[in-house]
Amino acid sequence: VVVEGYFDAILLAQSGIDNVVAPCGTALTDGQVRVLRRFAEDIVTIFDSDDAGRRATERAMHLFLEEGIQGFGVALPEGLDPDDYVRQHGPDALHQDIRLARPLLEEWVVRQAEGLRSFAERGRRAAVIGAVLQKIKNPIELDLYMKLAAERLHIEERLMREHLRGAATEGKAGGKAVTTAARPGSGAAGSPALNEDPVLANIARAEEALLGFVLRSPALLSEPTVAEALVNFISPATAAAANAILESGTAVPALLVDRVNDPAIGGLVSRLSSLDAPMDDRPPLELFRVGAWELGRMRLEREIRALSREMAERERQGELPADMLQRKVALTRELEKYKGMGDAQAPARSH
Repeated sequence: VVVEGYFDAILLAQSGIDNVVAPCGTALTDGQVRVLRRFAEDIVTIFDSDDAGRRATERAMHLFLEEGIQGFGVALPEGLDPDDYVRQHGPDALHQDIRLARPLLEEWVVRQAEGLRSFAERGRRAAVIGAVLQKIKNPIELDLYMKLAAERLHIEERLMREHLRGAATEGKAGGKAVTTAARPGSGAAGSPALNEDPVLANIARAEEALLGFVLRSPALLSEPTVAEALVNFISPATAAAANAILESGTAVPALLVDRVNDPAIGGLVSRLSSLDAPMDDRPPLELFRVGAWELGRMRLEREIRALSREMAERERQGELPADMLQRKVALTRELEKYKGMGDAQAPARSH
């Protein structure tokens, strides 16, 4: 049983639930989930019923899927945390709720199929659900979830399965363009360039963090510095999602998923929008600018390393153009400016 904090874990232990843990001070991580997998195949989450708790629950669902764990959830009444619930209803009620906990993925599929107003929305939501269901490793479990999704979306199961097969084939082939205007660096999230370049992988994580800021605070999209940062994303998956945000004109997750007919983007938006906000009291725009500043530094370092390798190769060939040396000097000076700044001095512009 996974709860959010110290007091929740202590209370459940006092209520006779011994197999309880809590991340304590941080959002649940993939590393923590891998540790849990050594001890249990089924995990029940009991998070608060507020917005942060719902985001934490959805994030846990994605992490469990990645690790092949069956994740369940106890939905507490609105406004109650586990401590309040036990005090009001007693430990036996919570024991019973844990025994009857429903799979997180099942609850998520049902929610995704609610409130759809048009056939087009059903198609787009089917794409999002399909992108998540692809992560299921057990074929029997996948079959049952496909049936559930088709039933809830009121579409033929055959079409749902064909879409899933098509998305899987597309992912292996390197993905497709998200928009009519292809952008530099766009492509599949699992492309060889990303998998073989650890620096680019770090950049992708930093870009995901910035996307998370925007998806949790959609009003940030009206800030010019935010739009400029999104335009400059270079990791394939995040660049595609950023481009979709800019072209659709919205960073509201539900609206974005409905407007962008791409399951890969829908899955990424769903995952990032469920992440917990950082434990930092600074305004979202300030946190975004600090993240964009750090991202700019990482890109500069990567560009300098690439230029240095190219210069070394050209020098071995006996020709080192002067403009390449000048470019490296200019980039190095720009990098020194970044290194001389602290977070509080982070520039508003993103490079």
